[in-house]
Amino acid sequence: MADQKIALITGGNRGLGRATALSLAAAGVDIILTYRSGRAEADTVAASVSELGRDAVALGQAALGRVGEPGDIGGAIAALLSEGNHWMTAQRLEVSGGTLL
Repeated sequence: MADQKIALITGGNRGLGRATALSLAAAGVDIILTYRSGRAEADTVAASVSELGRDAVALGQAALGRVGEPGDIGGAIAALLSEGNHWMTAQRLEVSGGTLL
């Protein structure tokens, strides 16, 4: 587990984000991808990553362009705690999105 590499890719469901996810997966990196819209595309990318033999999860984003509410990160927390995503270490979970409060 110490050598495990995990990439978090925002906008990973299309374009450059998708290409980056697939390239990193081919290089042995597990993928967490986020998206604003296009869940079907995100699920397709996650499935493609899995076909390359890597773990993958697609998480929708919340609170874009505004200060969020605690419930906005519920989906991310649920994903981290789910049995199928045991490979995500959550050594660091940053929820500020770079916004200074």
